[in-house]
Amino acid sequence: MARGEELRLLYSQSFPAVFASLLAGLLVVIALWPVQDRALLLGWYAVLGFSALARIAVFLGYWRQSPSGDELLEWERPYSVTLLFSSAIWGFGALLIMPPESFLHQVVLLFFLIGMSGGALGVYSPHRKLMLATISTLLLPSAFWLLYEGTNLALLMAVGIAAFMVTVIRASEVLSSRMHQSFLLALVLDGARNEAERMARVDELTGVSNRRAFYEEGRLMQEYCERNDGLLAMILVDVDHFKRINDSHGHANGDLVLQKVARVLKKAVRSSDVCARIGGEEFGILMRVSRVEEAMKLAQKLCRHLAEAAIPLKDQKQEKAVSVTASFGVTTGNFGLDALFRTADAALYRAKEQGRNQVVYAACAG
Repeated sequence: MARGEELRLLYSQSFPAVFASLLAGLLVVIALWPVQDRALLLGWYAVLGFSALARIAVFLGYWRQSPSGDELLEWERPYSVTLLFSSAIWGFGALLIMPPESFLHQVVLLFFLIGMSGGALGVYSPHRKLMLATISTLLLPSAFWLLYEGTNLALLMAVGIAAFMVTVIRASEVLSSRMHQSFLLALVLDGARNEAERMARVDELTGVSNRRAFYEEGRLMQEYCERNDGLLAMILVDVDHFKRINDSHGHANGDLVLQKVARVLKKAVRSSDVCARIGGEEFGILMRVSRVEEAMKLAQKLCRHLAEAAIPLKDQKQEKAVSVTASFGVTTGNFGLDALFRTADAALYRAKEQGRNQVVYAACAG
């Protein structure tokens, strides 16, 4: 994950470097124009321009796809290849356009190479290996050329380049390490924040949504139904005689019952529906429907499944299994969640009064 974030940062911050390279190349051409073959300079700059177009194409492809996860890592290779190709045009191309008779212009060209290397230290620091490869490609050809020249001044400049590279290697190690630690910390904090947000919306005991998420997601569903002339259905579920289960088998086994009920409900609803524990032994379901019959069909199905399910309970001496039933109150309409809840709760109350283990529908009048 940290590697992917480092690569994402590279793409986000290094695009201007493409144009900085072109501008620096243009300045080099202008500086060497009086002392170097002009066709050679124009050819070198044309190749540099081609590499810039290749890099721009990679950036555009990345932005168009907006990759994430493992797909993000697939964009490391094209980024590295085009960057190193551009660096090679600077590093090895400098030997081609180096004016042999003008020491001053040689120094100017080396000045640009060192400046490009300093920029690479800042821009490409999220990826230390790539940064070091880029700087090495920029400077090593000229360093070896200076050693080959063999003059005292050339050797002194080669030593200066070597000292600069040693400094870069050390600085990049510290900078890259700090940046990597920063990425890891950011990922940990982001994960903790996401987990906290999830826990704030999930019932800890049953794993389904809690009352807060029920209302928050419900309002979104209500707005969607209003915009698209849809129908919102609410199903309230209350486990029958739950207090008796707690009194007879203990609260730990009562928790097992609630968990089983939640699993049965969650398995039956669609991914677009909301299934939540409202409180105690009461659950709620919100779903978009086109007809009342859809909500009634689901409620009746759940009523049967719960009555048929054997729920194993743990006793100190032996394992037991109990069956539970639930009462269901169903309503539909687009009158707001509070109105739906009042109507569904009234229907649930009637289901309890009429003997429990049944489904009762009530039309919501707002």
